[in-house]
Amino acid sequence: MPRSSKLSIEQINLLDYGSSATKSLDQTMSGAITVRAYDPQVVDLIPEDLKDPLFVYKPTVPIENQAWVSWGDRIYATGKLAKLKRGDLSLHHLKQERIIPKSLAAIFPSLGDRRKATIAVVGQLPAGEWASRDELSRDLTQALKEFNTPLGVYKVKATVIFMPEGAGIVAYKEMNDPNFYDKSIASFIIGFRNLSALVVEGGVQSIIRSSKWGFSALVQDVSDHVKEQSVERLTPILSRAFNPPYRLESNVLLDRRPFFEITHARSGAKQVQEVDQLVAAAEAALERYLKSAIGWMQGVVNELSGSCDEVILSGGTAETLKRHFSKRWMQQFPLYSFHAELSLPTSLDDKELGVRLLDPYAALMCLSPSIFDAITV
Repeated sequence: MPRSSKLSIEQINLLDYGSSATKSLDQTMSGAITVRAYDPQVVDLIPEDLKDPLFVYKPTVPIENQAWVSWGDRIYATGKLAKLKRGDLSLHHLKQERIIPKSLAAIFPSLGDRRKATIAVVGQLPAGEWASRDELSRDLTQALKEFNTPLGVYKVKATVIFMPEGAGIVAYKEMNDPNFYDKSIASFIIGFRNLSALVVEGGVQSIIRSSKWGFSALVQDVSDHVKEQSVERLTPILSRAFNPPYRLESNVLLDRRPFFEITHARSGAKQVQEVDQLVAAAEAALERYLKSAIGWMQGVVNELSGSCDEVILSGGTAETLKRHFSKRWMQQFPLYSFHAELSLPTSLDDKELGVRLLDPYAALMCLSPSIFDAITV
């Protein structure tokens, strides 16, 4: 039997492949953590594309704004560079098709001049891609062995670990709740693209499932009921309207003010009328969305073998619609929390990602000691 030897891990790259942003938490052996965020777009390229002046490396431009990666016969632009090439936001096909280029593009900036490195990659997969984890692990490990970037060729030896979205929050509960193994816990991650469920009964994962009820479903509903307002245009407006930085009266569903920014009429009665139509469409869409999303979550809870002891709601959409979920969920199921009461150190929130970093941060905190101490080959 071959002997095992300690694999000297130089850093951990924890990756969250969100539809609104790819988030990377990079931790070195010293414990220092760097947060990076990248636009989610990815676009396929051909070799001739790299001759375009757009792809000439510019030292004064942040590398994440000019990232492309290639391995084998595949070439992709990612982030802002892909956006300029009209990259796909990946709402209408499986994320797994874009996970490897997103991973490579998030990893090489953290390595800088270290063209050879030994790292651990921890990727958080949506429930819909969980079945592909073994294939993805193999393909990402292979791609990392040698890939090209604007900074040159990298050769990376990697241990790749995938975990389902929400597993970080659940791992945090396991470490901090003395009654964890006596509980049935349903963790729901409500993001932009999906609403996913991770259910743990007595410490054992029993349900991993995904649905279409992310924030994009609500935004699309509004877009379908108003004239000439795209999902891209409506998304930031609705986020601010549903979650303004000040308190709304309990009977007020949203803040009207952001809608004035996207009306076609720029002043007067016509603009007010247009805002009224947008607000009415948003309020009606919210009612339909909450009914569908909460109904789906209640259906998952009903599948548990016994009673559900705790529900955790997390993700960016859970925070955006927090007061609405609180009001409706309390009527359905009173035992719940947001983000398992976990908070993010302010030193890590320099990208203003807030609660969207909580699940990957919790995963990193729970996994890094064992990764740095115990990985063998």
